Amino acid sequence: MTLINFLIGIVISIYLLKDKEVFARMFKRLLYALLPVGTAKTTIDIFQEMDYIFKRYIIGKSLDCLIIGVLAVIGLLIIGAPYALLLGVIVGVLNFIPYVGPLLGMIPAFIITYFYDPFTAVLVLLFIFLLQQFDGLWLGPKILGDSVGITPFWVITSIIIGGSLFGLIGMFVSVPITAMIQVVLSRLIDYRLNRKNLNELL
Repeated sequence: MTLINFLIGIVISIYLLKDKEVFARMFKRLLYALLPVGTAKTTIDIFQEMDYIFKRYIIGKSLDCLIIGVLAVIGLLIIGAPYALLLGVIVGVLNFIPYVGPLLGMIPAFIITYFYDPFTAVLVLLFIFLLQQFDGLWLGPKILGDSVGITPFWVITSIIIGGSLFGLIGMFVSVPITAMIQVVLSRLIDYRLNRKNLNELL
């Protein structure tokens, strides 16, 4: 059932992306029809900024996965693990899942290497674990923070909170959602300060 829902979600996402411009135009017309012009324009500006943030997040996450995949291939080649290129690609792709992705990639890497040489398999296990720590504590937060405009502290915090509340999906979407909340709060604070003529003082 979970697999079916996942596949349906992918299909719906493809159609949404395909007709994105149509939906955006409908949404824009609806806002201008229901809201005052100024409010509608501000709302559209916020959604456009959110769209930009999400795109930057996907680009940043893809770059993070690419770097981790390349580092995994290099490390596995140095260790002497069999099928280093394939295993490195698996680690890089699974890295799209925050924090636990490289650990999931560790499982097939360990099993395949174990049948080749148990000692090498232990080295592979240790290497991927350290790689996951490097990515989760420094590389990932650094790249994603620069991409979406929030600090590494908020990247790590949002992933922890999102994961504890909504599991893997929460971990994946928590960073762009946090950045979007920051955009809305920033706009709201600027608006309130402007009304009080305090924006230039703070």
